[in-house]
Amino acid sequence: MIDPSEAARRTLEHRRDHAERDLEELTLQVAEGEIDVETAARLEDSYREEIRRAEEELAALGSPAAAPERSR
Repeated sequence: MIDPSEAARRTLEHRRDHAERDLEELTLQVAEGEIDVETAARLEDSYREEIRRAEEELAALGSPAAAPERSR
């Protein structure tokens, strides 16, 4: 069973990673003319804010607990 704090960490990491992928995709969409510059700027701000919030919440969780050593 996954520890609740580990589940929260995974969720936050997923949110952050998803927003980072969206930023990369946005760059391609602008380069290909799929999205206008104004819309891209708004989306970029939104994605960067999502990354910032996820990283802030991850920092508040602290570093992941080390796995206990197994005795032999």
